[in-house]
Parts: sequence; C-alpha cells; structure tokens
Amino acid sequence: MIKTIRFENDDLYITDDPMLLDSLLKMGKEAIPCLDGRADPGDFAFTRYAVSDLPSLFENSDPKDTLICGRDFIPDHLLKIHQRLKGLPWDILETGRLKVRETTVSDVDRFYEIYNDPSTTMYIEPLFEDREEEIEYTKNYIETIYGFYGYGIWTVIEKDTGRIIGRAGVTDREGFDIPEIGFVIAPESRKKGYAFEVCSSILDHSKTELGFTKIQALVKPQNTVSINLLKKLGFEITRKLHQDYLIALRTLS
Repeated sequence: MIKTIRFENDDLYITDDPMLLDSLLKMGKEAIPCLDGRADPGDFAFTRYAVSDLPSLFENSDPKDTLICGRDFIPDHLLKIHQRLKGLPWDILETGRLKVRETTVSDVDRFYEIYNDPSTTMYIEPLFEDREEEIEYTKNYIETIYGFYGYGIWTVIEKDTGRIIGRAGVTDREGFDIPEIGFVIAPESRKKGYAFEVCSSILDHSKTELGFTKIQALVKPQNTVSINLLKKLGFEITRKLHQDYLIALRTLS
C-alpha cells in the first residue's frame, strides 16, 4: 500500500512496505511508515515519524491514492509531519496582535538585537557570545526539543509589522515535574501588554493542546515586573526558593 499526500510541489508518501519505504528514502523522498498491525514496527526503526490506522485519518476513508492539500481533506497531523521533515516551523497560535511560531535559525540575528540590551539579560541567561554557537544550539533545539516534545520556547511576532518582538513558550526544567512558562519581550515593545497577551494564550494552549494541568514559573525575587505579571496571569507565588528563584504556580482549570 502507498498513499501520496501532495503539498504544493512536495509529496509525502505513506506506505506499510518496509522495502518501498527504504527505497523512497534513499531517493530523497519524504516518506513515513503506516503501522497497521500487520508489519513489525522494528522494520521501520530507521524513521522518525509514523502513522497508524491510515484510513481513519481521512474523511470518509478517502479511497484516492493521491490527496492534494487545499483540495482534499488532509489531517493536521500529516501537515505537521510534512513541515517537520521539510524543516518548516509550526505555527503555534495567534492573538489579536501577535503570532507565535517555532523558532528558525534566521531568527537568531534578531535575538541578538533583543538580548543586546542589558535590561533583557538582567534576569535571564544571555545568548552565546559566539554567534555560530548560538546557531548550532538553535539547530539542535529545533531537532531535539521541537521534534521530540512538540513544544518549547517559540518566537513572538507582531502581526501588523511582521517584526520579531520576543520569545515565549513552555519548557521542561531538569529536576521538576511541572512544565515552566518563560518569556522575554524586546525593550522597545514593552509596556504595551504584549507579555500578558502572549502568555495568556500560551496558558490556554498548554491546557487545550498540550494537556497540561499545571504550569510553573521561576522568577528572581527582585524582578518585580515579572512577579506582578505572573500574579495578573493567575500564578501564586509560593515564596519557596529554588537557588536564586521564587517558584510561581498556576493550576490550569
């Protein structure tokens, strides 16, 4: 069995035949296996993504061998796999004024502009001094964090201008069981309500799309601006110190 999903000029092939899959991959094609219960999953150990029960993914179990994105029903799950294989960032969410998407390597130059202001790095870690190190870190982050977890720290864009105005998202901090929200807004874009706007939407996304029930934030006691923002977002400051940080907690209900 083979089914072709056509995205503009790119095709994504889905097959339950290990030999056919291997051949497609060797030809440089985008291809993933279908684990329908008949094949041994071990036969597809060389692939990063897979689907199961292929007919159930499509509206009315569409019998066509080729489906065209924009004309036929294409599940969002397959669109995201296609984007991941092509190295394209996922769009995460939008608010009234902002767009949040996965970070790309091309964002790094703008991040250096934001982090160059001392007020940005007063309470958060700076970027690598060596730009090439930051680029390599970003590539690895896209591959391992986005690729494995499906979430992380994302890029925040002002919709009216298309300009990157910060970063925000959810991460897993080592030693903690509860995911952590984080954010940074460029100095020139502060005092406009952007941090509250984007973080409110990320909290909603964390509940509805990621299935989280609690979110924490770590904030330095002297960072009164972020503490006040967290309180406005519904976090409770526990006053429990972790190294140099206060721990704030919010239940997503």
